[in-house]
Amino acid sequence: MINDYAHAWDTLTNAIGAAQGKSAGYITEVDHLTVDQRIEVAKVTALLSIAQELSALNSRNNGDDETPNHVHF
Repeated sequence: MINDYAHAWDTLTNAIGAAQGKSAGYITEVDHLTVDQRIEVAKVTALLSIAQELSALNSRNNGDDETPNHVHF
């Protein structure tokens, strides 16, 4: 999952940079993109954020047979 996540971010920043004639760009540098392209960047960014959160939740839940509200002392 981590490799896919990192690859997706790299692909996105490479596409942003390519639109400027550079080898890579930054997620915050989208002024040169069209409105539609900016919306697509926002969509991909949101999906990557959701994937990261789900991955974190999944890793916390794996191997834990107790309910989330159980407190250890």
